[in-house]
Amino acid sequence: MTETSANLPPRLASPNAGKIDQDISHPDAKVNTFSEPMTPEEKKKQVESTAPTTATSRDMKGINGDPISSPNINKDTGKKIDLVKSENKDILRKDSDISSSVSKQSRVVPGGFSINNDTRCGWTDFSSLPNPGQDHLMVALKKSLTDEQIATIYSGSRLDDYTQDNGFLAQQLSDTFYGKWFHNAAALLLAVVLTFILTKLGAGLFACLTVGAFLATYYQTSIRRLRRNIRDDVQREMAMRKLESDHESVYWMNHFIHRFWLIYEPVLCAQVIGTADAILSENCPSFLDSLRLTTFTLGTKPPLIEFVKTYPRTESNIVCMDWKVSFTPTDTTDITPRDLQSHVDPKIVLSIRVGKKMLGAGMPVLLEGLAFTGHLRVRIKMFNEFPHIQTVEACFLEKPTFDYILKPIGGEYLGFDVNNIPGLQSFVRDQVHANLGPMMYAPNVFTVDVAALLAGADTESANGVLALSIHSANGLKISDFLGTLDPYIKVHVGSEQNPELGRTQTIEDNNNPQWNETLYILLNNLTDTLSLYIKDRNTGRKDGDVGMASFDLKELGENDNVLDGLSLAVLHGGKAAGEIKCDMRYFPVSAEEKQEDGTVIPAAESDTGIAQLTVYECKDLGSGKKLDTYAVVTIDGQEKLTTSTYKRSANPRWDKKVETFVTDKSKTKLEVTIKESQLAGDIVLGTWKMMVCELEKALEDNKEWFNLDGIAGKLHLGLKWKPTVMTGFVGGIGRGTYRPPIGVIRAHFYRAKGLRNVEALTGGKSDPYVRILSGMQIRDQTDYILDELDPEWDTALYVPVHSLREDLVFEVMDYNEVSKDKSLGLCDFSIKQVIKESIHEETQQKVYEALEPVERWADLTNAQRKPGKGKVHYKISFHPTLELAKSSADDEKKVKEQTQDKTSPTPETADATTEATTINKRQEKDIHGEDIIYESPDSDIINLPKYTSGILSVKVHEAKIPGNTCKVLAQLLVDSNDPQYKTLPQKGSTIEFGETGDAFVKELDFSNVVIQIVKDTQKKDVVILGHCSLSVSKILEMVMDQQRKSNSKSSSAASSSASNRSIRGESITVTNNNNNNNDDNDKEKENSQEIKLLNIDGGTIRLSFNYFPVVQYILPPEESMENQGTLTVTPVSASHLRAADRNGKSDPFVVFTLNGEKMYKTDVYKKTLNPEFNVKKETFVLPVQRRIGSTLEAIVYDWDQLGNNEELGRGNIPFTGDILESFEAKQFDIHLTGGESTLKVRLLWQPQLLKRERQGTSLLNTTTKAFTAVPGAALGAGVSLAGDAVGLGGKVLGTGGKAVFGGVGKFGSGIRGIGSRLGGHRSSVVQDASPGGAVVSGGNGIVDETAHLGSPNNNKSNLDRKKSIDSLQSSSNMSMIRPNEAIKVSIIGARGLKDTLDCYVRVKSNSKHSLYKSKHIKKSATPEWNESFMANIKPNDKTLEFRVRTRGTITDHDVGFATLDMTQPFEGWLPLSEGAGEINVRLDIPGTRSSSPKQ
Repeated sequence: MTETSANLPPRLASPNAGKIDQDISHPDAKVNTFSEPMTPEEKKKQVESTAPTTATSRDMKGINGDPISSPNINKDTGKKIDLVKSENKDILRKDSDISSSVSKQSRVVPGGFSINNDTRCGWTDFSSLPNPGQDHLMVALKKSLTDEQIATIYSGSRLDDYTQDNGFLAQQLSDTFYGKWFHNAAALLLAVVLTFILTKLGAGLFACLTVGAFLATYYQTSIRRLRRNIRDDVQREMAMRKLESDHESVYWMNHFIHRFWLIYEPVLCAQVIGTADAILSENCPSFLDSLRLTTFTLGTKPPLIEFVKTYPRTESNIVCMDWKVSFTPTDTTDITPRDLQSHVDPKIVLSIRVGKKMLGAGMPVLLEGLAFTGHLRVRIKMFNEFPHIQTVEACFLEKPTFDYILKPIGGEYLGFDVNNIPGLQSFVRDQVHANLGPMMYAPNVFTVDVAALLAGADTESANGVLALSIHSANGLKISDFLGTLDPYIKVHVGSEQNPELGRTQTIEDNNNPQWNETLYILLNNLTDTLSLYIKDRNTGRKDGDVGMASFDLKELGENDNVLDGLSLAVLHGGKAAGEIKCDMRYFPVSAEEKQEDGTVIPAAESDTGIAQLTVYECKDLGSGKKLDTYAVVTIDGQEKLTTSTYKRSANPRWDKKVETFVTDKSKTKLEVTIKESQLAGDIVLGTWKMMVCELEKALEDNKEWFNLDGIAGKLHLGLKWKPTVMTGFVGGIGRGTYRPPIGVIRAHFYRAKGLRNVEALTGGKSDPYVRILSGMQIRDQTDYILDELDPEWDTALYVPVHSLREDLVFEVMDYNEVSKDKSLGLCDFSIKQVIKESIHEETQQKVYEALEPVERWADLTNAQRKPGKGKVHYKISFHPTLELAKSSADDEKKVKEQTQDKTSPTPETADATTEATTINKRQEKDIHGEDIIYESPDSDIINLPKYTSGILSVKVHEAKIPGNTCKVLAQLLVDSNDPQYKTLPQKGSTIEFGETGDAFVKELDFSNVVIQIVKDTQKKDVVILGHCSLSVSKILEMVMDQQRKSNSKSSSAASSSASNRSIRGESITVTNNNNNNNDDNDKEKENSQEIKLLNIDGGTIRLSFNYFPVVQYILPPEESMENQGTLTVTPVSASHLRAADRNGKSDPFVVFTLNGEKMYKTDVYKKTLNPEFNVKKETFVLPVQRRIGSTLEAIVYDWDQLGNNEELGRGNIPFTGDILESFEAKQFDIHLTGGESTLKVRLLWQPQLLKRERQGTSLLNTTTKAFTAVPGAALGAGVSLAGDAVGLGGKVLGTGGKAVFGGVGKFGSGIRGIGSRLGGHRSSVVQDASPGGAVVSGGNGIVDETAHLGSPNNNKSNLDRKKSIDSLQSSSNMSMIRPNEAIKVSIIGARGLKDTLDCYVRVKSNSKHSLYKSKHIKKSATPEWNESFMANIKPNDKTLEFRVRTRGTITDHDVGFATLDMTQPFEGWLPLSEGAGEINVRLDIPGTRSSSPKQ
């Protein structure tokens, strides 16, 4: 024994220190317990009397062999000592027998990493040395030992004898041989020449010495730099060659690993035990009671890196190295005697318990003697983002060697090593090589994505939600011949063996089931295949296979995560077995984003998302009793997870996660139930309940342990919230069941500022407008404003809402004439901010009340909800629908169901029927406190027409389009130029749409509904195949008639139910019962109407309607339909004008301006001060977007032939509603400025929805040239249209004018006779005038200002005539062009002409009246004119003639001609008769929107 070892304590110097005795195990931690009356001195004595020694049963001595003493005890006494003060005694250990090592009480193991009280983990459980990673233990140790002594105890392999080798070149080469001699020679030569010149010039010795000094300084500097650079280059090259050929010993790293291993090994072992126990507990075979990893340590000797070889010649972002590593903890030949004394070998003990409860017995399986050696190649790929290491690839260059001792029976001393069985060791080794070979034996590599791991990329859990809306299936075939087909669908990713992600309800006995369900599928990515398995439910046997439909989710990602109208083929055995109709929308999880400048954009906040709940463990269950427990996780009453049973422990650990889709985390309830597994039956030990938002807040406050109700103990939970922005997805419109609206949202958009300019490259500015999206439906939009980044819309839009979850998206778009509109930004709006949901006290039904309107400036974001550019200013308010207090209609339905199941009614059902009759009394107010208006005092039917504002729902059942071969869709327009709902596109001549859309009706008397059948195309131009138009008043008459019929057939007990259906609708019940769905659909079809489609020969469409009155709403005057329309202006005369000429007269003419823009100019009336304008019948029509706030001004000028025209006076012409009533001509005397001059004008206001032609110009610019002189009279004849406006001429009287709206007459027959319903000034509605019959005066067409335009009797006759219509027909000005109406004709071009000619086109009507002559196009066989003109239709005009002519020397010659029916709109090519070629023309009629299909 050396001197050094002689001075060590016996514990460290013992030759058997490397072995672990059977009777020695890790001791329990000592915890001192004091009674309250004890004094501090008594407590001290108790601690000292029970305190263990430093080395427990083995005395620890100092370096000199003396006992290590405490500062408080004299070392001369032979007593055992403490290392620390009494406050640290709870961490000291004492040895005890292994049979008593397992304590009934939980203890704190030194190191603090042990999991349970019956396990030994880490080297600290087998050594008396404290863990060097615990500061409080090391501080206590330093009080008794010096730093040198501590270093001696913990020392490992010393590296002090290692010295750096500088290499051969660095020692042999001298700086003398470095440098560029020619530089020095040149400098020397220059110095000599300069010295010679200075001498010749008479300079002295001082000048020569100065030159020499400069030369010496330069030489020293240059030679020093040259030597340094050459030396560095040589050393770098030699080092590179050394790396390529030599192995590098990494002693410094081994030294670091040795020190770090003592600290990290206990932590690693604790993590392994915690993870392994949870896995073993879950996968324990049924014939075993439990599997536990009771002992796990890797020992005190760390892995060793023998050498590293680096390959420097790789790619710039690749580091490639060969590592020779070994782990031989049982080899003690390479460690010092000091290390040997504290050495701990690896040991793993797996306890297998057989039997049950008290009858069970444990068998330890021991694994020790581990050894491993391998030669690895590691390839590291780096990149420029944090953590700068992208991937690490590792592979074995040769087969690794390993050894072990496995004793499954008998334990450490009596156990038998299975490797002693002949052939078993080699068999195990070959199996390991066979499994590892394909994974990481060269050339195969094992790849670790470091960047993804450190970035928190989740490769297993859900990263998005797929909203799978399954509508129906068609043509399903029965899989067997036993019973009927009861289909349901279950969803998997990939094969059916993968976990089930969702399941629909089962439809009984149906080969064409309709589910109309939305499943929320949690997905990790969009790279897999979604499989929909249709099953046939069977009772008492396995469900049958009907077929399977698959869908590649990559296609969803390629279509902006939205695919509607999918038809998936169902295959069974490779043969077609039907199809599934569904929609898919994917919503990715919102995550934070790091910008290039380092700023982090947080994830978008949302109450909708994915909740990942982790149940980690429990502790101290039942005050430390050993129980067999498991946990059950319930979310909103649905069981989502049941863990495996963790046996015989008071501290069970499961580490289980469950994910679920949460629609609202503030209302989602979590519940964890801890149960004990017993032979007699499982019992509940304790429960925990909390809302998702409350748990999230608690975890933010670092509260992870929660008390259990019902049992002592705590539960450890974790929650990861993944917000998912699904704004507006859940709505009440569309396919499937229709949800009644709860009200309407009014969104008033004032302005925006700082918008993004997407047209900067073209030198322009964005043309912004705002649209409102509910889900994927565009519900409404404002007009666009040209070239403006700070637009002001000042427009209110209305969107019906059906649920509190139907949030809206406000998106600012840039309008483009040809290409797709671009998004400038969007903002989300949660309607909960303006809607309050409460429960009615008496009926317990939900009541939706309006909160205060929300007005704000909202920042715009992009589609990913990241900050964008610009802000939008809006104000949002809510107005509820009329809703009766909850009646017993549902109870009545239940009674009917009960009576159907029983042959005779029971007393209970009879009582229920009686109660239904007594409860359903007539209600005077709805649940909002609003008065209910009935048809009569004794009627229970609500008088819907009395509610002028409401929500109109339209269900499109089917459309018949003979000969159709393309995909078409139906779109709904209510008082709008833009569709407010679109169906899914379908193909065929008979199309089953089955979709319901709705829109807000602001003014029932003026509102009109248009249903258009349009071609599904990606182009911007809308191709309308057919349409129909209906007035809302006519629709409500039909709805009321149906209610009366239903009421007359029903009993008195069902009268209130019929009344309620008039509000909520008979076909609007939201139910999951498919049979009820079918009944409702059949009932809807019975009440539906088949309407003829215009422009489609034999085309029809079947529709049904419902109306929901809106209460607590007053229409602002500026939003009234009467605030928009056309103003017919007829200048009558002027009087007392100022004389501007020398002859005492003037040559007056009048210029009319609207809002400062010149709109019309009269002819010049020469030499008069009192001009009579009606002599020339000057009348013009002004389209007015907003009547309120508009200013019409008349300016009278004196015409001068040479100089500037002189203003004679001006005056404002009022035409607001309080002065000028709609449809009633009135004459005004306007006082002009500058004297007593007056101007007499006649005005006629006709409310209309003005047409919006989007052609990259202003809203009213529909032609390239203004027409202001279309001949015609004001009334009873044609009128001109002033300014750049839509041709709205035609009969001013008659039907009250037409609104240019969606290709149909705006008011049509619906406006006739409404005066009797409106009362007041609306009683003077114009009667339907026929040609020749008018309220006009003789020949000048001027209305007598004293004559009324209508009478109550005439109005009544109009109503009677309107009611006498046999069938519901749609009226359209497209097929009913009235005489004297202005049409727009466009001559675009020609093609296929025989020769290159100088062509022009002359247009005539069938009455041979010349209408237009185009310009000449020189020398072209394909001339292009692109000219437009407006023309009036005479009573006898039916066709137009387009005659192409060419110029001749003497006279012009005809090339050919074509005729066109002017009563229908047209766009396309017409063949030329009497010649070759075609001409391209377009005919537009007021009231149409690109309404004709292109020919």
